[in-house]
Amino acid sequence: MIIPELKSIFSPDLEYGQLPNKKENCSVFIELTIGPKDKKGEEIFSFTAITPKFILDNLSINWGRGYLILKEFSWEEIEKSVTRLLNHCSGKNWDEVSAKLNKELRWEFENYQN
Repeated sequence: MIIPELKSIFSPDLEYGQLPNKKENCSVFIELTIGPKDKKGEEIFSFTAITPKFILDNLSINWGRGYLILKEFSWEEIEKSVTRLLNHCSGKNWDEVSAKLNKELRWEFENYQN
């Protein structure tokens, strides 16, 4: 059984630990590296951490996949949410795990074809 593990978390929008000016009204792009637990190798998955106030203030038509909706921005809550997601995405091989993760996150190899 392959169990996914968070290897790193990064945002080009905010330095890790830093908070946005309005943590209850923001949209922050997040990248994760995730790989098999206790093994080498990782792939990049991403999502946007977004608040309801930001959505209401910037109404437009968007799909929901790839968004984590938080009452207010918090690195701790983001990590807890990612950990909960990873706990539900184990599989018999990495392809199965990445397909499960790709249902909520954006996977770097989503449209890759040999």
